[in-house]
Amino acid sequence: KYNQISGPFPMEILKLDKLESLSLTDNRLTGGLPDFSPLSSLISLRLGSNMFSGEPSGFSDVKYLLNLDLSDNDLVGTIPKNFLNGISAPQPILVD
Repeated sequence: KYNQISGPFPMEILKLDKLESLSLTDNRLTGGLPDFSPLSSLISLRLGSNMFSGEPSGFSDVKYLLNLDLSDNDLVGTIPKNFLNGISAPQPILVD
């Protein structure tokens, strides 16, 4: 948060398959969002207040996601019906 990171989403992060929490809010990240399927252990993903654009990708293989923040970006389009299909969280998911 507030690290002044700029450019596209760092794809190397997708190799961290045991990652549970990622917060890159309030930076200058640009471009489209990647497919987060490789991060199957992810519980919290906070990417709000960046400059991501395009349509949001799905999270079908991210089973444990409880907190998702994509707010204050330049995302467009409709949220796909299967956007959160694979999630089997035992409690409600917070989507911002």
